[in-house]
Amino acid sequence: DIAYVLEEIDPACIGLYFDAAHAGIEGGSSGWIQGLDLLAERVVMLAVKDYRWAEHGYGGGRSFGVQWNPLENGNVPWPEVLKYIKQCGFNGPVSLHSEYQGNHSFRDLTTDEVFAQTARDVIVFRKWMREAGLEDATADKPNGQ
Repeated sequence: DIAYVLEEIDPACIGLYFDAAHAGIEGGSSGWIQGLDLLAERVVMLAVKDYRWAEHGYGGGRSFGVQWNPLENGNVPWPEVLKYIKQCGFNGPVSLHSEYQGNHSFRDLTTDEVFAQTARDVIVFRKWMREAGLEDATADKPNGQ
């Protein structure tokens, strides 16, 4: 939908924050590819999180809903997404989400557990970035800053 809304606007004027997880949730297993095919020239930032379908109710009578999971256990094929986005020329920042509290999380983690899981996610994501040939701008900085 957003591709249609923005088609008359110069990509240099409006960029997009691309969320591969929501693209998969809303567009199926290839939703992220379809989204990038339409929007790659506008992607200026990447949301990083992952999900699985879980039988816990979603509202509207549906029996399955989204459950946020660690990157290594989710449905988003992050290594493929990163290779694809590199081919599209993406060179922007990423925003790592840690949605690991509450009933939509794989487990309701304490704050300390969220920090520990996020640290594991960072390690996994950096590995995938290196494998995709994307530069990790934080790799040589203390504490990943």
